Amino acid sequence: MDQKRLYKDIGGLVRTHRKRRGLTQEVLSQQIGISRAALANIEAGRQQLVVHQLYMASHALEMSIDELLPPVSFDADLDLTIEMKLPVDLSENQKEQILKLIRSAEAKS
Repeated sequence: MDQKRLYKDIGGLVRTHRKRRGLTQEVLSQQIGISRAALANIEAGRQQLVVHQLYMASHALEMSIDELLPPVSFDADLDLTIEMKLPVDLSENQKEQILKLIRSAEAKS
């Protein structure tokens, strides 16, 4: 597992959901109990979110904590998904369909 990539993905999910809810970094950071600069760093993947902050973020964004965690596997599909930089708002089903298409094309090559 690439930890740097994991925290960058988590930060991206926080940013995406914050914007969807129409919240500013200032408002969300206050609800989490961190500075706006810390939230900006988290969203950019430069700073790691502590577990209790992840729970606070999920509560503030009115979503379950698992929605802020990117799917992680320890096989080749993870590397393929990261290399492709799939949009974070795709469902697991959509991601799996894309991977199946790629595998199918690779098998035919």
